[in-house]
Amino acid sequence: MLKIADLEISCFRSILNLKLCIESEPNLISICGENNVGKTNTLRAINLFFNPEDYEISMDRPTLKQAQGGARIDPKITVTLCDDENDEYFQITRDFKYYNIQNEKFLSGVSFTKRGTLINKKSKKTMTFAEIKSKLELIEFRYIESINIDIPDLIEKLTNDAIDVEYEQSRMTKSKQELKNAYVKYITGLQEILDVFSNDISRIFNEFKSNWNVTFKVPSSADTFRDLISDDVELLIDDKGCRGIEQKGSGLQRLAVILLNFEILKRIKHKKSYILCVDEPDIFLHDGLQKKLMEFFKESSDKMQIFYTTHSKNFINQYSMKNIILLGSKHYPQHSARKKRYIDVVETIFIDISTNDGYDQICEHLGIEQNTYNVLKKNNILVEGGCDKKYLEQLGDYFGFKKPNIISADGVTNVEKYLERCLDSIINQTLKDVEIICVNDGSTDNSINILKEYSSQIIIVNKENGGLSDARNKGLDYASAPYIAFVDSDDWIEETAFEEAYSAIEKYKTDFVCFGSQKVYEDGKTEIQKLPLKGFQKMNYKKIRKTPVTVWSKIFKASIIKDKECIFPKGFNYEDNVFWMMYSPWVKTGYYIDKPFYNYFQRAGSIIYTDKEPFKYINLIPIIFEYYKKQNLLDKCGDDLYKRFKDYLKMDFNDAIGG
Repeated sequence: MLKIADLEISCFRSILNLKLCIESEPNLISICGENNVGKTNTLRAINLFFNPEDYEISMDRPTLKQAQGGARIDPKITVTLCDDENDEYFQITRDFKYYNIQNEKFLSGVSFTKRGTLINKKSKKTMTFAEIKSKLELIEFRYIESINIDIPDLIEKLTNDAIDVEYEQSRMTKSKQELKNAYVKYITGLQEILDVFSNDISRIFNEFKSNWNVTFKVPSSADTFRDLISDDVELLIDDKGCRGIEQKGSGLQRLAVILLNFEILKRIKHKKSYILCVDEPDIFLHDGLQKKLMEFFKESSDKMQIFYTTHSKNFINQYSMKNIILLGSKHYPQHSARKKRYIDVVETIFIDISTNDGYDQICEHLGIEQNTYNVLKKNNILVEGGCDKKYLEQLGDYFGFKKPNIISADGVTNVEKYLERCLDSIINQTLKDVEIICVNDGSTDNSINILKEYSSQIIIVNKENGGLSDARNKGLDYASAPYIAFVDSDDWIEETAFEEAYSAIEKYKTDFVCFGSQKVYEDGKTEIQKLPLKGFQKMNYKKIRKTPVTVWSKIFKASIIKDKECIFPKGFNYEDNVFWMMYSPWVKTGYYIDKPFYNYFQRAGSIIYTDKEPFKYINLIPIIFEYYKKQNLLDKCGDDLYKRFKDYLKMDFNDAIGG
């Protein structure tokens, strides 16, 4: 699959000199910034590279350069394509100073290999004009503008594409030849093709609105072929209201255009790489449809590279800066000798968001109000849990008081800010056969409503607030799958985590799988937690002791949990220690995947920050001892248990003296 890895643009509209490296997260790239900073122009530049016939001298040359003159006045666009399967790169330049489709000076390029950031100079080869054209022919490119949607023109392109796609499948090859001589057969064939096409489109549209049904209506007669294709073919969307797409609101028109283009790309069967540019997909869409469309983008990015501009926080992943490009602008007067006056210049610039305040910069540029605040701020009241918060809020309502900010330190039940991210990461796993049980532990925020939005994909278990251990035990009661994983509601997992873990279980028949993790702090900093062991392991006490005790970094056998009565102790922090101490005596083999599959979010309200209990580990010892006694494990594991208890006492002592 060919993807854009680097992009260089010079002398194109507001962009005088811009270089973007997008290699780190190549499949889904968001471009954001204030209005009129050059986001759309960046997509237009990519479109101009793939569709040079769209070049308009009067529009595409920079205003400043036109006023100043000089040698470099025409656009120059360089795209570096990466063939990730063969580790090959192709740097191709279109220099519009020599603009002519057939002019070899207009199109130049080199191919090379690269390791990390280093280019293998020995492999660098100049590409011929024919080689460059053949490479570009392997890419199917589409650009969806945010404005100027011409519905008849769109339908003409779509129906032509639909015909080409279906004929490539040889469904009506014979009829196509006959249609040249028999107009009636053409109409029949076209209607058949569009009927099949519309059924598939309707299924995609139904993911966004359940009552949408898409049909195409072919006229019984037309004076010319062009009349048949464009003006008289209607795109109808039946949502129990008006049917013609031109009669729909701007938001639905916009969504229809995007989904139809995706459907065309999906149906093209010949081997091509797909690159799609979408200008402001969020425009005219309400919050719910924006979120659904973003998920659709994520799913589709497995098979294509997608660039999009946005002003919406729904299309920006605040927890990963890798796939976000932030553009700004520089305003200054520039004297023009030709015009004999100063010209107001607006120049597009790249803003580095790789620093810790990257997301803050995005919020500032987009005007996004952040929800984080200092808990010690004036007029804030910090309470222990959600029940306290609800009680104070109701008291305020009863007496008519102006309520302050009431902040709960509860780190488990009230996580509405993070819940969707967590759920999406599980639902979007490449391993599809996953049973998802969500325990609503007496949340007092909007978490339950968020869960209901996912009700068709998850099992919701409601209970009174009892803490993390109680919630996990309740989830175990409902679980029916042969393997169990735990994900905290403010964390998230990488999309291949379960598939790779399950493959290891199937291959090695292990009693558990442990994978790596990374801490993600609110300021954007990350800290990778490496595993001490790798691959398949026959377990012993030393290896168990080296293994992280955290349950969220593992896949467990449900049969061991239930048969050996492994539970989480209610009312205690560091419950992971107890559960792992109950589970580990029964394991014979394990498998370790040293990849940071689990993202552990370190926020101010997390238990790790709020727990200040002295001698917290010593409280766990009686629980573990009683379990080992009940399961007749003291003779078998007494020495190991003694060493573990010594570790606990040592950790408590170090905490007490500040060590």
